[in-house]
Amino acid sequence: MSTSSAELSTKVHLGAEEKKLGALTEHHPAKVRLNLAKWILGSVFFLFLFSGIALLFGPCDRLDQAKTIFEFSKDFGPPIVTLVIGFYFRSEGST
Repeated sequence: MSTSSAELSTKVHLGAEEKKLGALTEHHPAKVRLNLAKWILGSVFFLFLFSGIALLFGPCDRLDQAKTIFEFSKDFGPPIVTLVIGFYFRSEGST
């Protein structure tokens, strides 16, 4: 079974391209966990910060809405923070 030069020139070899693409998409699991923890903890922090600012400096007619948002962030924040920190430190030692 012989192949002509025309058949060889039309074949596409993806070995080198696959290696380059694979190197770009592979991330170290510890870095991924750290970035995820940063995003979640930062988001919870800013939710708490902005709800506190809205409570302190918001207009008087929106005070009940600001209190509701602040109470939500106060109840929502600590469990999420402890969950993320617990997951991050537990799984960091196991890898």
